[in-house]
Amino acid sequence: MNHYQVGELEIDNYVTDLPFQKGLSSSAAICLLVARAFNQIYELNMSRRDEMKFTYLGEITTPSPCGRMDQACTYGNQPNHWHT
Repeated sequence: MNHYQVGELEIDNYVTDLPFQKGLSSSAAICLLVARAFNQIYELNMSRRDEMKFTYLGEITTPSPCGRMDQACTYGNQPNHWHT
């Protein structure tokens, strides 16, 4: 909401099967859920890399320790080539 002209979004996460505090990027996956939902609902046309950026920015505002690699969940379970 700080970077795009969007309204509110309500996400009802009524079923969660992610293990918490197990080092499996579960908090990054939840942050990605929010970023991707905004991207799709408001048709922001963000790339996967943009989603990763906003997922990281969202997660570092919480007490959850994370690194940039936690956002690899953005790509799902497919192998990808990282370009700099």
